[in-house]
Amino acid sequence: MDSKGVLGWHFCPVQDPDIAKVVVSSDLFSIVELRNEKRVYVIAFPTLSKDEEQLVLEVLVSFQTQSDTSRFDAEDFRVFFDSFCEERFLDLESAQSEYLFRLLYCLAFLAGPLQFLLENKNLEEIAVCGVERSTPVRVFDRDFGWLETNLVIFSPELFRNLVNRIVRKTGRRLSLKTPRINAVLEDGSRIHAAMEPVSFSGPTLTIRKFRERPFSPLELIRFGTLSSEMAAFLWMAFLTDCSVLLCGNTGSGKTSSLNAFFCFVPEKERVISVEETPELKLSHPHWIRLTTSEEAGISMRSLILDSLRMRPDRIVVGEIRSKGEVKAFLDTLLAGQGKGSMATFHAQSGKEALVRMRSYGVLEMDLASIDLIVVQRRFSRVDPATLRQTEERRIVEISEVDWNGSGVELRKLFEFDFGLRQFKRVNQSIRLAAKMVHTFGVNPLGLEQLLAKRRLDLEERVIKETDWGVKEKWIRES
Repeated sequence: MDSKGVLGWHFCPVQDPDIAKVVVSSDLFSIVELRNEKRVYVIAFPTLSKDEEQLVLEVLVSFQTQSDTSRFDAEDFRVFFDSFCEERFLDLESAQSEYLFRLLYCLAFLAGPLQFLLENKNLEEIAVCGVERSTPVRVFDRDFGWLETNLVIFSPELFRNLVNRIVRKTGRRLSLKTPRINAVLEDGSRIHAAMEPVSFSGPTLTIRKFRERPFSPLELIRFGTLSSEMAAFLWMAFLTDCSVLLCGNTGSGKTSSLNAFFCFVPEKERVISVEETPELKLSHPHWIRLTTSEEAGISMRSLILDSLRMRPDRIVVGEIRSKGEVKAFLDTLLAGQGKGSMATFHAQSGKEALVRMRSYGVLEMDLASIDLIVVQRRFSRVDPATLRQTEERRIVEISEVDWNGSGVELRKLFEFDFGLRQFKRVNQSIRLAAKMVHTFGVNPLGLEQLLAKRRLDLEERVIKETDWGVKEKWIRES
């Protein structure tokens, strides 16, 4: 292995004697469990010989001397590669030619060896934690959590080139002058990269990927994020003039759930979203996306206030953080604009959310403009027998905010019982139920019957639904 390395990276072979079992297998990758019980994500690609590495390097150097490489497509590059081999009398086997061409195309036009990870839709994070031969690239798999891969990047120069190619269309560049960059890629993925002196432990890269198609409410029920009863209640709430604050810790899935809940919002409504990092993926045709611009001095607060002049039916604010942003969001609620506003916020309980907002100087009566607080958390679970750690995401609390005459109080409606590992209803809604009675034109008994009917509807569809890629228009049209 020491004799190789002209490319600045390599796929480390995983030896068969070290593998205890294959956990997942596909044409693109496998997840194997070693005899020491460690799981490794293995990219399904042949380990290059020294001669193959040298050939790849020579092809890339020759290609970079072309007059206008930006005009090349896959077919043009194939012709170039074949001509390169013919001129040097290189007789490659068919399979060898195919995998070398695939690799070369990734290196010349895409994200290099990281492209093999970016193509896996089940990966949520890709992380480079230094450029050493002993430091593998790591990934966060949706089912298995953090895993080491068999890919190692050990050239600082290659690392910078890969990062700059990935962020090229964003106009940013990683360099000694700008040793830290944050950007959003065309597919909505978020990227953070840093190098010395910002990253003391060495160059680091994190790519947070997002699903091309947002989760649906049915999928959230199926995955155990919430119960059908909770989903039915939120279905009714989103059809009511209701303001919602969706809270949770980092990576808990707040934005994914908010995307899913927007299936409950009629398509004809005008939606305006305000985000610092564009993450929402709504299917509403009348959707206007506003994004902050640090370079232009356009803040989240100014965009939230601008949205009030745009006659929205719904305002969605992605991740309110500062005192000014919290105040601006509450201003939209107090203005009574549209049919309800939603936002995400960092807090691990409804009580903590209110305490943090009070610390920002928010008046008690202004907090009463929030109707509902939904808390979703990401937490670890350890199997007592194997000590294997996994992660779960659950909506652990749904509470309504009510005014008691002198201040606000939380009334918890649903919670996740960690001991019994099940969702349960703990209180009947009062404030929101009154709004629902008015909206749907039913009495309290009729409201409970309507909630029960929608719960059964959801449960039946969870059982029968086979194509999870179909957007649930039946929800919006009900």
